[in-house]
Amino acid sequence: MLGFYLTSHPLSEHLGTLSAYCSHTTEAAAKLEHRTEVMLGGLVSAIAVKHSKRADPGRPTRYAMFDLEDTEGAIRCICWPEQFVIYEDVIKPDAIVVARGAVDKRPGSEEVNLIVNEIIPLADLSARYTRGVLIRIDEGHHGPQKLQQLHEILRGYPGKAELQLMICLADGSKVSCKCSDLSLTINAEMRTRVDELLGQGNFRLITAAPSVGAKNGNGRGWR
Repeated sequence: MLGFYLTSHPLSEHLGTLSAYCSHTTEAAAKLEHRTEVMLGGLVSAIAVKHSKRADPGRPTRYAMFDLEDTEGAIRCICWPEQFVIYEDVIKPDAIVVARGAVDKRPGSEEVNLIVNEIIPLADLSARYTRGVLIRIDEGHHGPQKLQQLHEILRGYPGKAELQLMICLADGSKVSCKCSDLSLTINAEMRTRVDELLGQGNFRLITAAPSVGAKNGNGRGWR
């Protein structure tokens, strides 16, 4: 009730997934200009369903207001009737979702809302917005043997997602390549096996979310 958790935050285990697809945090979104489009991820709470007073005859009137909470704060979201008809079943207490919408910040007001256009459940993010995977290999740390072991792991998960490698050579240079003869099915088991082989931080999703923020549509982060 007070916004404190006796254990870890419910979003803690999903931070990697959310950061791959979201363009901003709630705190960063609150500083943006009016009507800036964003993708925000978090926990749904404080839901209130109301009826619009200005709906045309025969059109839906029910809309929802709810808080979307991440680890930095919360933002009030408004899902108008046309969208609420589509996403009513997704807007549930404690659901973890990503909301795509526009920042609503009226002149002279400190209140910031998000006008929701789309809501994507956490479980649907990978299937909808993952284009492939980028894996980093360090010549000095991993060596040729682990590269061969990586190939053996990946060939066991054939699919349609593209595979890219970033090879960090011992002289400090980097080589990027796309593996045209090996496409993957990306799942938690495969990712766990790659992390166990190469260590954490060498596996990145190549996302293809709507173009709303600096993190969109790429596997950036290693330069």
